[in-house]
Amino acid sequence: MNAKLKSLVDSVVSLAKSISVSHNIEGFDTLLMDDVIAYLMYLSASDGVIAPEELEEISGYVSKTFTEDEALNFITTHNIVSPEFKHSVPESVKKLVEVDNSLRHGDNPQESDASEILLELYKGIGDELINSDGDLHISEETDMYVYLTGIDKYLSDYLVSRRERYSEKADQGVAAPKKK
Repeated sequence: MNAKLKSLVDSVVSLAKSISVSHNIEGFDTLLMDDVIAYLMYLSASDGVIAPEELEEISGYVSKTFTEDEALNFITTHNIVSPEFKHSVPESVKKLVEVDNSLRHGDNPQESDASEILLELYKGIGDELINSDGDLHISEETDMYVYLTGIDKYLSDYLVSRRERYSEKADQGVAAPKKK
């Protein structure tokens, strides 16, 4: 387990607890951790085998021990092996985008990149997980890429700070000729 990523997980959970109170989103920290666990379980199952090393890695990051039976139950209960799962955006990401946007355009505007930090967390722990068993499969890389691309697209579409950054960059250039 990567100590820096574990520290980031702990920081994000702490932030989620704070958001639960400050933005009156009851249980946001639990929702966020369930979404992270679902993502990690999805990746661990994507090659058809949930390796003991992967369960150990997941357990270390989320501070909850999973037996093989508990992992299978979690995967089944959360419908993680459905084809729709890899194209879904976690509810915690959607709520965090709302929080970021409200902070940016509230009565007392503030910068908030919590959504971007969560995406970086997903990237880092996903990469660590798929490499943890020493048997990297193309299906794991592909599934991680598809899942993270969906979150990234959601942020591009709905996170105001990201849209503003892109529009500022667009204003700095010159229009390219149209393709024929």
